[in-house]
Amino acid sequence: MKNKNILKKTAKKSISWLLILGMLITLPQTPGAVSAAAAGLKTETETVHAEEVETETRVMNANEAETETEEVETETETVHAEEAETENATVHAENAVTKTDLTVHFKNENNWDKVYVKFGAGDSWAAVKNFEYCKNYDYGGLLKENSKNKGWYSFKVETDDALDLNGLFNAGAWGDDNQTENFKIEITSETMEVWITGKTVSEEKPESWAIGETVSAPVDVTPVSGVESPVLGKDSSVTFNYEISADKLGTEKLYLMGSLTDWTDGYEMTDEDKDGIYSITVSDKPAGIYEYKFKYGSNWVTDPANKNYSNGNSKVVIPGLGSDTLEAKVGVTTALPDTLKYYTADGTVADVKPEYTLETSMDGVSIDEGKLTLSDDVTATDILVIASYKVGDDVYKSTVYVNVVMAQYNYHIYYYADNEDRVTADSAALWLYGDGVNGTLHDFTDTTEIDGYTWLTYTWTTSLDNISIIAKNPGSEWTWQAATVNYKNADAAEDVDVYVIHGDTTAYTTIPDIKEATQKHYVLVEYRRNNADYDGWNIYTWDSGYDDTVKFVENQGSWIAPVRVSSSKESISFCMRHSTDDNEWESKDGGDHMVKIAAGQRMTKVVFEEGKGIVSYYPDNQGYELDTKNGKVNLYYRDDDLYAENKAGEIASVKVVYDDNEYEMTYNANTQRWRKQMSY
Repeated sequence: MKNKNILKKTAKKSISWLLILGMLITLPQTPGAVSAAAAGLKTETETVHAEEVETETRVMNANEAETETEEVETETETVHAEEAETENATVHAENAVTKTDLTVHFKNENNWDKVYVKFGAGDSWAAVKNFEYCKNYDYGGLLKENSKNKGWYSFKVETDDALDLNGLFNAGAWGDDNQTENFKIEITSETMEVWITGKTVSEEKPESWAIGETVSAPVDVTPVSGVESPVLGKDSSVTFNYEISADKLGTEKLYLMGSLTDWTDGYEMTDEDKDGIYSITVSDKPAGIYEYKFKYGSNWVTDPANKNYSNGNSKVVIPGLGSDTLEAKVGVTTALPDTLKYYTADGTVADVKPEYTLETSMDGVSIDEGKLTLSDDVTATDILVIASYKVGDDVYKSTVYVNVVMAQYNYHIYYYADNEDRVTADSAALWLYGDGVNGTLHDFTDTTEIDGYTWLTYTWTTSLDNISIIAKNPGSEWTWQAATVNYKNADAAEDVDVYVIHGDTTAYTTIPDIKEATQKHYVLVEYRRNNADYDGWNIYTWDSGYDDTVKFVENQGSWIAPVRVSSSKESISFCMRHSTDDNEWESKDGGDHMVKIAAGQRMTKVVFEEGKGIVSYYPDNQGYELDTKNGKVNLYYRDDDLYAENKAGEIASVKVVYDDNEYEMTYNANTQRWRKQMSY
C-alpha cells in the first residue's frame, strides 16, 4: 500500500510554488503521513494528485523525517544557489571598488541648532582612516549647513575600501528627539553623491537642488586636552597623562589599561602634586604599536590628548626595531626572521632586513647568514639574539628571543569560510597560541581547492602539542574573528592536517562535509522593553562561535538579535548590555543568561523581558505531535528562513493533502508556526 502526501504553500507573490512532500510515519493502528521529503519545487501553482508522488511506505521517527526533509530540500535548491553564487561573484568582481569619494547631504527636518554625524565602515562601524573622530568622539564630526540649500547639511568623506558606510545624525545630544535612525550607504562606485531625508537614502538629486557648494569633511570638535599625552622619552619610555576632576573621579582609582599593560588589571596612575593630572611612565617595552584606554570605576575612556586610534582604542607607537620570538630545535639549523618590523614615530611600519649576532657567545651555538645552528649537545633553554638595523648614522637594536626545544610538530592548517571575500591568502590571518605561549599573528601563505571549495593554508611549526587557533582579519587590529578551535596532538604526530571551518569549534583532521558544517544556525533573542527604548542595547556572547556582539534589529514590530551559533552548540551564554560610544558596558539587564539549543534545531527563539530575563521559548520546529489519548495528531509546519526574519506567517496559505483531500493549516502567531489537527 502506498500513501501519497503533499504539503502545499501558496506564496503572496505573483509567482507561487508547490512543495510536494512524501514522508511517512506509522501511527497507532492506522499509518498516517504527517510530513514528507521534498520531491520538487515548481514555479507555477498546479494541482497534484496523490498518484503522482511515488513514495515507499516505511517506518521512521520524527528525527529521521526532519533529516530527510532537509537533505532533499537542499538538493532541490543546489542548482539555483550555485547559479546565484556564480552570478554574484561575477558582479562583485566586475564592480570591485577600492576607493570612493563620497558626498553626503542630510535634510535637517528637526531644525537642530547643530548637526553632527557619526559613522564607520561595515557592520562593525570600523573607523575610517583620517575620519576616526567621526566614530570615536561622543557625537562625531560637526557638519556645516549647505549655503545654497537651506536646511541641508553636507559633508565629504574618502574611503579606501568598498565597505558600506553606516552612521547616524544627531544634535550633539542623544535621545529620540536628538538623533536619527541609523543609515546605510551602499558603496557601488568610485564617486558617489547621496541625499538623506528621514529614513531614505537616495542618489537622485532633489528637483530644487542648487549646485555650486564646496563640500568639506566634518569638523573635528574633539575636546582639546590641557595636557600632553602620550609623551615618548629618549629611552623609549612612554608617559601617559590624564586630567580629571576630583568630583568626577570620586573615590575610584584611575588605571592605564591595554596592550602595554594588560586589559584586566592595568597599571594604577597617580597624581603626585595634586593638580588633577594623573600620570604613569611605562618603560622597557619593545618597539611596536600599542592600544590603551583609561579606566575608573566602570568607565573606559580614550585619551582626549591623543587623536590616534585603533579598534576604538587610543593608539601609541614606540619607534624602533621590533622584536620577535621563535623556537630552535637542538641539532638542527633554524632560519632567523628574514625581516623585522621597523616603526617610525608617525606610525609608518616597514619590513626591514636586520643583521643578527649572539648577545653572548655560547658553546655549540652559531649564527651564519641569518641562520641559527644548535649542536646536539646544547643544554641552554633560551638564547638571546641581537638584531641590528641602520638608518643613516643611527643603529636600531632589538632582541629576538629563542626558545630551545627538543621536538617540534608541523601543523598544516586549512581554513574555510562561507564568505565570498575570503578566498585569497591575504583575506584572513591566524592567531596561534598554546599552553604558556602568548598568541602571535601568522599570515596565510597559500590557498588550495578541495572538492570545489577554497581553503586558506598555513603550516605552523611548534613544540606545542596542544594548540589554539583563531582565524581573524589580517593585520594587528581585530575587526572580526572566528571561534577558537583547540587541538591536542595526543599521538605526538610530527605532521598533522587540521581543518578549521569558520564558526565551528571542531578541529577536523580529515576533510569535513562543507555543506553540513556551514548550514546556518541561530539563537533568536526577542527583547521586550517596557518603554520600547532599544537604542544601544545589544547581546554580548562569548561562546557562540561567531561574533561576540549582536545588535537588535526591528522586524515586524519586534526587536530581535539574531545570534549566529556553531551547529554543534547545545547552549550559549550571553549578557544583555547597553553600550555607549565611551563605554561598551554602560549597564546590563540582569547577569549572565543561557539559552539551551535542542538537537537538530537550526533556529532557537526565546523571549527576554526587561528586568526578568528569559521568560519563554518558542516551540521548536517539529513535524508532528501525537495525542494518543484522544486519537489526534497535530501537524506542524514552519519555514526556518522566514522564521529567522520574524515572517513565518507571511505565506498566503499552507495546506496538507491527505488521501486526495486538502486540509487548510492555521497559523498561530503566538507559536509562530502552522498547525492542523487531524484524527487517526
